[in-house]
Amino acid sequence: MKEVFAAQLTDRTPAGRKMLITALVAQADKSADVPAERFVLLAAAYDAAIEAVDLPQALRFADEMARHFDVDALAIKAAAVPTLIAKPSASREITLANARSALDLANELSAAEDFAAATRVCQAIVPASAADAELRVQVQNRLREIAALRDSAGKVAKEVEKLKTNPNDPAANLAVGRHYCFLKNDWGTGLPLLARSGDAELKLIAAQELTVPTEPSAIARLADAWWSIANKQSDSLAKIAVTAHAAALYNKAFPNLAGLQRELATRRLADAAKLIPAPATSGPRITAPSGKSTRTTVTVAANKPWQTGFEVHAGDLLVFTVTGQVTTHPSRQMTGPEGFPVGGRPYGCLRAQIGEQPVRDLFTVGANSRHFVGRDGLISFRVDDFNDREALNDNRGEFNVMVDVYAAAVKPPLALGKAEQFIVPATDIVGRLVKAGTYDITAEGQWSHMPEGNLYGPEGTKGSTENMLICKFAKDNHVVVGKGTRVTLEADEILRFKIRDDDGGLTDNRGSMTVSITPLK
Repeated sequence: MKEVFAAQLTDRTPAGRKMLITALVAQADKSADVPAERFVLLAAAYDAAIEAVDLPQALRFADEMARHFDVDALAIKAAAVPTLIAKPSASREITLANARSALDLANELSAAEDFAAATRVCQAIVPASAADAELRVQVQNRLREIAALRDSAGKVAKEVEKLKTNPNDPAANLAVGRHYCFLKNDWGTGLPLLARSGDAELKLIAAQELTVPTEPSAIARLADAWWSIANKQSDSLAKIAVTAHAAALYNKAFPNLAGLQRELATRRLADAAKLIPAPATSGPRITAPSGKSTRTTVTVAANKPWQTGFEVHAGDLLVFTVTGQVTTHPSRQMTGPEGFPVGGRPYGCLRAQIGEQPVRDLFTVGANSRHFVGRDGLISFRVDDFNDREALNDNRGEFNVMVDVYAAAVKPPLALGKAEQFIVPATDIVGRLVKAGTYDITAEGQWSHMPEGNLYGPEGTKGSTENMLICKFAKDNHVVVGKGTRVTLEADEILRFKIRDDDGGLTDNRGSMTVSITPLK
C-alpha cells in the first residue's frame, strides 16, 4: 500500500490527505474480495482523516472497518478524538463541526455505558467548544448527564443482580426501570420493569402503554399521564426524558385528535420544544447575529396541493419544528415529515418551496431542520405523494409547522483579497454574502443524495445531474463547483451552496463538502 500510494503519502497537508482518502476508498472498494488489503486501506483512510482534521470521516471509516472486520468501532472512534481535536484546524467552522461530531460520539459511548471514554471525549472538546456559546453549553450539560448516568448505573448495579434471581422484586424493578426510562431514555427496556415495580402510579401507566393502544384519544390520555409524571420530577434530566416521551406520544396521536385534546396536545408540544435541549449536530450552524426571531405557524393538510405560508427574504434563516403524521395511501403507514423511505426516496414527506415553477427553491422539511433562504418570495408547503403527485384524495393527516424566522442570518460581505473556507453539509443550504467581483471557488469532500448510496466528489457522477455541488446566484443561475470554478458577480449578492438532488430533498443526504472562496483582484 505504501509503495502504490507513495506520491500521495508525501503530501501531509489537509487537502493532500483528503485526496489520499479518496484514492484509498476507491482502492478499498476494488479490494473487497481481498480482506487483508481492504483492512489496511480502511485503516490508512482512518489515519489520513485524522491528519486531515476531519473527524466525521474518521468516525465513518471506524464504522466501515467494524462492518467488515471484528474490531471495536467505539474504541477506535474514541481514540481518534484527542489526537484530532488537538490539531490546528483550517477554520472555525471545521473546528466546530469536529467538536459536534465528538459530542455525538460521546452520546454513543454513554449509551453503551462506557462512561470513562464518553467523559474523555467531552473533556477533549471543551477548548474547541469555547468558540460557540450554544455548543459550550451542550458540552457542559453532556458532562453532567454522563456523570449522572455513571452514578445511577453504579447505584442500580446491585438491583440489576437482584432481578437475575428475582425478576418480580418491586423495589429492584422500580430502581432499574427509572434508570432506563428516566435517565437512559430507553423506554423499550424500562417500561416492562416499571410495570412490575412497587410504584402504583408508574406501574399502571407503564402497563397501559405496554398494551400498545392504537386509538388516538387513548394515546393522548397516555401522553397526559406521562406529562403529569414529568411535572413531578425534581431532577432536570428525568423531567426532560419523561417530557420527551410524552411529546412522542402526542405526536403519534396528533393527526387524528380533535377539539380540546388537539388544543392541549398543540400547547404541550410547544412547551416540550422549549424544554428539550436541541441535539448536537455534526454540521455547522447558521445563527442570527441578534438572536431574535419571529414565529409563524402553518397547518399543512395531506390532501391539499401547495398551501401558501408567508413572505420570506434572501438571507433569512428558517428554523422548523414540525409535528404530526400523514399517510399517502390507505394501506401505507402513518409517517412523520421525513416520510416513508422506499428505495431511497421518501413518500409522504413535507416539502416547501419558495417561489413557483419554473424559478423556485424546493426542499424537504425535517421534524427539526433549518433552511437558508436565497431569494425573496412566498413560501408554501405540501405533503408530497411520489406515487401519484396530483391524486391527493386518499391522503390523510396533517403536519403542524412552527417556523422561527431569523432575519438576514448571513456573515458580513466577504472582502476583496480575503479568502474564506467553510463546510456545506449534504443536508443543508449554506449562504455567503459577497461583494461584486470575481471569485475562484473550489470544493473537496464526499457526499451522497441517499443514506446508503455511493459517495461522490463535488462533480457528482458521470452522466448524472445528482450529487453535484452547485452554487446558485443571480436569481436562479448556477454553476457546478468542482476542482475550480470562477464566478463573476455584477453586484453584491448571496451565493448559495447545496448538493443538487433531483428529488429536491436534503434530509436523507449524507456527507459534506469543504468550500473555499477566493476573491480575485
